[in-house]
Amino acid sequence: PINDTENFLFNLGEFSINNLTNMASKNGAAAIGSFTLLNAYYEQALAINQELQKLTMDIVENNKSWSQLERQASSVNASLNNPIASAIENIETISDQYPELSPFYNDTQLSEPQWFNSQEILPAEATTIFERFLNNQLNETVVYNSNVTNTRGEIPGYLVSLATNNGSITGQVSKKGGKVIWYLWEKQINQAVKIDIASLDEVAINFIKRKGFDEELKEVNREITEDYIEYNFVCTQNQVTCYPEFFWVRIARDDGKVIAYNGSQLLLNHQERIFDNPKLSEAAALKAVSSRLTETEVIGLAVVKNSRLIDVLTYEIIGRIGNNKYRIFINADNGIEEHLIREK
Repeated sequence: PINDTENFLFNLGEFSINNLTNMASKNGAAAIGSFTLLNAYYEQALAINQELQKLTMDIVENNKSWSQLERQASSVNASLNNPIASAIENIETISDQYPELSPFYNDTQLSEPQWFNSQEILPAEATTIFERFLNNQLNETVVYNSNVTNTRGEIPGYLVSLATNNGSITGQVSKKGGKVIWYLWEKQINQAVKIDIASLDEVAINFIKRKGFDEELKEVNREITEDYIEYNFVCTQNQVTCYPEFFWVRIARDDGKVIAYNGSQLLLNHQERIFDNPKLSEAAALKAVSSRLTETEVIGLAVVKNSRLIDVLTYEIIGRIGNNKYRIFINADNGIEEHLIREK
């Protein structure tokens, strides 16, 4: 329900870290301007935080679940005559006043994907497509009821909700082409049972293969919790890592079910890419990084979005400042530092 706010807060964190890291690598250069900008965003984040606290109280008092809010807020005919919906609208209004900040996973793409020209599907077809996408994830799970509503957003579609004997499942299917954009299964997870991580790795790969991902994929990171492992992947083409083509899957640790998936960035940004030979050599790219960085090494070529949200070819370089590891992206044509990110 608060997609713009989610993007703003995520991107603000990345923006803050990247700017402070950049300043540190340049001995504090441009500190005044950067701190002024960071302070302005800090004030904005405070305003959003206050509204989020109000929203939390409204949710508790009205005994609502997040999936119920998703269904309500995503509906074209959603009523705003209640405190929760009004709070969501107010938070989104605050977030919309500020620009996008993320270097990689930004929702903005310069042209519509080819599949946007596909024929529109009907609501009933959306349910069938969604259940088929889940396929063997359900197994012994019994679907009691299903509901479909129209959704707003960058990818118009249908919000499909399934009521089951093992938690609700909610996901979005695009109107054009019937693509499953994301889904979330709110199932109970038994923390006393843990499948070994190697087996869960295999589950993630098999899920991806069954969904027809024929591109070369690269796992960029993973998050391990008591309940699940979340795998983050990007596509590669001709050994070039394409960071805008990003998606993730979440696997339950108790039974190996895929309980969540988000492929929105992959669907928006995937394309056949033709790469010109870099004008800059690897050696020249290494010379372009800050002298404060040590143990620098070129990982390879990578596509990222620059500050104007244009895909650019870069050299992906890792290095260290003290005990911290950094990832630097140097433009492969002109040697400009597009991004400098501290590894978490």
